[in-house]
Amino acid sequence: MSYPYVKCIPVILFVYFVQLIHASDNPFLAGARETGMANAILTLGTTWSVYHNPAGIAGNSNPSFGFSYHNQFFLEEMSTRSFAAIWPYEKGGFAASYSYYGTQIYNEQKTAIGYAHKLSEKIDAGILIDVFTSKLPGEYETVRTIAGEIGLNAHPIDQLSIGIHVKNISNSAYSKYIKQQPKSWFRAGLTWNESDFLIGTQVQLKQDGN
Repeated sequence: MSYPYVKCIPVILFVYFVQLIHASDNPFLAGARETGMANAILTLGTTWSVYHNPAGIAGNSNPSFGFSYHNQFFLEEMSTRSFAAIWPYEKGGFAASYSYYGTQIYNEQKTAIGYAHKLSEKIDAGILIDVFTSKLPGEYETVRTIAGEIGLNAHPIDQLSIGIHVKNISNSAYSKYIKQQPKSWFRAGLTWNESDFLIGTQVQLKQDGN
């Protein structure tokens, strides 16, 4: 008996691990399903939209909150603890989140509040205000900066959704003397959602803040 789909498994696994490694330099991504899809879920409206695309906040019809723990390579120094909460309001919704990456010696934290609104039956838009805090070894100790994110989702037909997300639109930096900065990127993606399966893909253009 022939199983033609089995031939696709190595390709699928390769793409998944490439995406996973590519995303490993960004500790502030959360959600089990989102991680399982290599974070190619820009258009989904879930509790974790506050981490992936603020426009997705508008896709939640009920209040929700969640906790997430993500450990990379079984190292405590590369673990992330995240919390998110969403509260729908009229034609949109509010969201708040907090993430802690690292240990007491070195850590990065992100606190965010956001709002999304349904501009029409087929278009959602969202904005997020981030406060990044980083504890660095050496003379700088703790540094902070404020950044912004924007997102847009379009749903031209029932199954198809298209999303864009711009992170750190202000290109904020901790300090010109500190090499490490909050990540900046532009992402675009789409999802095809059937009743029994979901396909997602995205492209990302990344520019570090330094």
